[in-house]
Amino acid sequence: MNSPCIISKPLWKILEHTGIIPAWERIGATVHLVGSLKSGLLAKSRDIDLHIYTDTLDIAASFSVMQELAERLSLKEIHYNNLIQTEEVHRMACSLRG
Repeated sequence: MNSPCIISKPLWKILEHTGIIPAWERIGATVHLVGSLKSGLLAKSRDIDLHIYTDTLDIAASFSVMQELAERLSLKEIHYNNLIQTEEVHRMACSLRG
């Protein structure tokens, strides 16, 4: 069985290689790594979970980041959740799958 450290190394390289975090930061977003990669408890799910926060919800700016990522990376799916009606007012969720 692989240790979480061995499993997580490729995921950290993906974060670095894709430039996903700097892409969001360019529009003034704060990106929080959450989930199994942050906790180091990688089991079946080998994904990267990010929560993206902005001072104001700017859907056009958010979609511009997703457009940039889709044009630059080999992605199969992009999911967008507008969480304006939740407790975390200025948060959106974006799920990318390559």
